[in-house]
Amino acid sequence: MMTQDVPRLPAGITALPQTAVGIDGTSALAALPVPLAPRALHAAGSSAERHSVEQLAARITGAAVEVLAGQRPVAQLAPWLPRDLLARLQLRANLGRMDSAPTPSRSARAHRASTVTSARATLVSPGVYEASAVVSDRLRSRAVALRLENVRGSGWRVTALEIG
Repeated sequence: MMTQDVPRLPAGITALPQTAVGIDGTSALAALPVPLAPRALHAAGSSAERHSVEQLAARITGAAVEVLAGQRPVAQLAPWLPRDLLARLQLRANLGRMDSAPTPSRSARAHRASTVTSARATLVSPGVYEASAVVSDRLRSRAVALRLENVRGSGWRVTALEIG
């Protein structure tokens, strides 16, 4: 077995400078990138704010599922949802009830016994949270995702809503 001679460093030098050979077509003599200092993330929200957003997300999720079950008019969510989300929620509720007119559909019956089992929120940027909730009914559990933004003068608004 061959051994390689390891070059010894001159006295007073503890390490050789790191040189990188460019494999992406750059010159091996190009200046090395200067390492950036680590960035600190600054959260503007408090734990009390996060908790209130989680509670609001749970209430809005419960109300949205009640709309799907036909137990609540979609107009009651108007203070928190923009018109396009209200229209999508109403369309989904109508499609769920189209199966059979005299008796509620299987999905509508399942939505009637729904409970929000958990809700979590994460601060994305100051005044913007992304929340998730779990809704359980007789047949299954489903996930709900929301994006809530604090609009000055009108409070929290849901800007995205996805019900699994």
